[in-house]
Amino acid sequence: MLFRSQDYVHKLIAALDHPEPTTPVRVAWILGMRKEIRAVPRLAQLARESEDPYIVEAAVEALGKIGDSTGLAAIRFAAQHGAVRVREKAQHATNLIQRTTSPRPAPSTEFGESDSSCAKG
Repeated sequence: MLFRSQDYVHKLIAALDHPEPTTPVRVAWILGMRKEIRAVPRLAQLARESEDPYIVEAAVEALGKIGDSTGLAAIRFAAQHGAVRVREKAQHATNLIQRTTSPRPAPSTEFGESDSSCAKG
């Protein structure tokens, strides 16, 4: 009865522990696409502790898509993984998070010399 009373996200997070290995991979993908920040702690734990490189890869990818900087430590940990595919996904996820969390420069309202020279023709 407890499972029925849980909301959808909690059910997805619980499914990350499913014994059939493709289920956590699919669930991590769903959580990442939905940008479910509540899943970050569990995904980070999977990225650090799972022995299955496909699950680690999926967790890291989801953390990158969610974009919360609290997942960076786990992603950096996964960047040292033995599987190349996990290390590559960790680099991509790090880039995603850094892009979304770094401040963007304010647009310039002044034209530089190169911009004004275009108008002279």
